[in-house]
Parts: sequence; C-alpha cells; structure tokens
Amino acid sequence: MKTRPIQVLIIFLLLLTCFTAMCGCSQKEELSFETTYAIDADLDPEMRHMAYTETIEIINTGSGSTKTLYFHIYGNKFKGLRQVENGDIVVLSVQDQDGNALQWQREQEGVLYCVELAQKLEPEQTIELTFACEILIPDLESMYGVSRDGDVQLPMFSLQLAMYDQNGWDTAPLPENGDGRYGAAADYNLTIRVPETYILACNGDELSRQTSDGITTYSYRAEKRRDIMVFACKDYVLLERTVGSTAILGYFNETADNVTRQRMEYVMDCAAFSLEYFNSIFV
Repeated sequence: MKTRPIQVLIIFLLLLTCFTAMCGCSQKEELSFETTYAIDADLDPEMRHMAYTETIEIINTGSGSTKTLYFHIYGNKFKGLRQVENGDIVVLSVQDQDGNALQWQREQEGVLYCVELAQKLEPEQTIELTFACEILIPDLESMYGVSRDGDVQLPMFSLQLAMYDQNGWDTAPLPENGDGRYGAAADYNLTIRVPETYILACNGDELSRQTSDGITTYSYRAEKRRDIMVFACKDYVLLERTVGSTAILGYFNETADNVTRQRMEYVMDCAAFSLEYFNSIFV
C-alpha cells in the first residue's frame, strides 16, 4: 500500500513527459508554400540560345518563417559532360518585388540554388522573386537539348521551389536514372517568342498565338503541373484526337529517322485508350 503513491507519481510524470513532447512537436515551426510561376522567354533555335525571366510568387502557408529559399533547376542534371558555359541553365540575377538585388549561391553544378531574402518570409506573407536566366542549349544527350533532327527539347528548364518537410529542405541530388523529382504541383504561365518558321509544342494550354515581324509569340497556361515543358521544330506535324471533353495533341518531326506517323498514331491510340478506360472507372 505504501508504494501506490510512488507508482501514481511515476505514471503522472510519464504522462506529463509524453504530453510535453507532443506539445513540443505541435509547436514546431513548419514551412509550406503555394507557388505560381510566370515565365517570359525569347528562344532562338538557330543560335541555340534562350533568355528568359521567371517570376515566382510564393505564399508562406506554414506556421514558421524563413529567410532562405532553395530552388531546383533539374534540367542541369541532364546537360551532359560539358563545360559550364556550354549547356548550362544559368541564373544571372535575382531580385524581389521591391527591386532588392538578392544574394544567391549555385550548388550541385547548377541543379540547386540557394537564395537569401532581404527579410524573413513570415506566415501568410507573399513574396515575388524574379530570376533572369539564359541557356546555351547543348546537343541532346538525355532529356534536354537539340536532337540530331533539329528538335529543340526543353523540359525541366525552369526554377522550381524545393520541398520542405519534416526533414527540412529537400536538397538531395536527383537520381541518375528515371524521374525522381520530389515537388508539388503548381500553376505555370509562359509567354515565349520564337522565329515564325518554328512550331512550338507545350504541355500547357495554348491561350494565344500572334506573329509580327517574323516572330511568333505563344502564350500558355499549365495548371497543377509538376513542370512546364517546351519543344520547338520547323518540321512538326500535329495530330489531334478528342476523347470526351479532352483534346489530345501529338507533335512529331516527320523528317526524323526514328519517328513515323504510324508510331505517333499508336501513341495517340494509347493515350485515348487510357483516357477512356480510367474515365469509365473513376468518373
């Protein structure tokens, strides 16, 4: 009977310790963000050059604050074994919406960029960062570049805000094989100018297309996407298919040795079948 108060006290202390730990976890500062990307670009396929600005609107939806943000440029992972000045996607400058020139650091051979803000981004606050960038587009080795048939392929060229989770900022290098990107879906707006002899393809919805003085300006919007991708070629042929309310657009280079209309038709058939099948199950 004399030991009961001690047992009760021990149980009480254990419960108090667990409760304190739980409170500590719930009070841990966390970061989460909503982002919107706006890109304005000039693409010159003949010169293998693209200059662009990328404005990223970032809303801090978490409970913590930060003065440091990390961004990925995954395209730099696939530039091939070349010098920095040939094939790199390069950040030239970074500034915020108030015109402050921000300090930034290039890491992991340009796959990761660290940006120091002028002041902390507090919960529920919004900031806009504008990056000035350029690309000297390399030969296609893997994922991005200019193919031997003249296609300009630019997936994963844009900066993307890194994820933040219970382990902190995700700055891990991208795996060598496959698409191992860890990121959130976001909305992308792209305005891009290209010589009128080129046809553009994009994974966003085309909003407008206007030609003046030999330059065609395309406007696209891609909602809830992991990335925005651009492809350009003089010899693209467009195939169209409609499944319900969804339009399938297929672009292929008819002059390429390894691409035929028959193969492209097969790809379109697969896409149409997938839409019909999964819509019948989940809708």
